Amino acid sequence: MSVYKEALIGIRKIREASRQIYPDACDYGAPVKVGDSLWHTAKQLAEFYGIEDSRRDNVIQVSIMIEILDEWNYEAGGAVTRILYKLTFVKTPRDKGMDGYLEIEKQ
Repeated sequence: MSVYKEALIGIRKIREASRQIYPDACDYGAPVKVGDSLWHTAKQLAEFYGIEDSRRDNVIQVSIMIEILDEWNYEAGGAVTRILYKLTFVKTPRDKGMDGYLEIEKQ
């Protein structure tokens, strides 16, 4: 299995775990606790595929751009295609049973 296919599987795991975080707001993401499997998936995506100098953080969130090369893009005539995602971790109050949630957006 190609390394990039593993990255796409990690992105799919985060997307499949995503849900509306608060019933009265449009916050949408995958709830995580530090150290759980989704946390490690996001950490691995950031470490292996994160674009250098793209990390942005503030008091409540951390974002990084991820670059994945699609080696099997037959629609582009077999050329390697860059796929960019923005991975964001948003901290939440600990009383919600999670440390925060992950958002993943294709750019």
